[in-house]
Amino acid sequence: MNFLTGAIIGVVGLAIWGLSSLTKIGNNIVTEIKGRIFSIDFSQIVLAIDVKIKNPSNGKAIVQYPFIKISYKDNVIASSELVNQQINIDPLSQTNINNIKIPIQFLSLGSLAGEMIKKLKDRKYPITLQVTIQTSAVVLGAKLPYTHTQDVTI
Repeated sequence: MNFLTGAIIGVVGLAIWGLSSLTKIGNNIVTEIKGRIFSIDFSQIVLAIDVKIKNPSNGKAIVQYPFIKISYKDNVIASSELVNQQINIDPLSQTNINNIKIPIQFLSLGSLAGEMIKKLKDRKYPITLQVTIQTSAVVLGAKLPYTHTQDVTI
């Protein structure tokens, strides 16, 4: 075996190892979402969303600040601002992003506004919203998209 053949085999082996590590770290990221009502006034409800991002792998992960969509009965009713920020998560650790405030305008709810306001006023009937976070994990220089949807009851 000559030097060139050995070098090619070595590069291919490193590439396969790198991709398998990349996939493991990207697939192992876990998120937990909590939400609460931050404030209510005559024109809007402001929700505060807390996101916990866990990295249970042995590799460092860099995660883009999450973009959040809030849906009610399969209708997107609000979303967060876009933030161009990366968050470092060390191996076997977690980070918390707290108080991401998302206003929901009553006018944007259309026919759903009456139902939501009634449930909020009565407090007997909780409202379940679907909260979706979209982000990307940067691992070994490559970006892996990550999306997670969770029901949050307020």
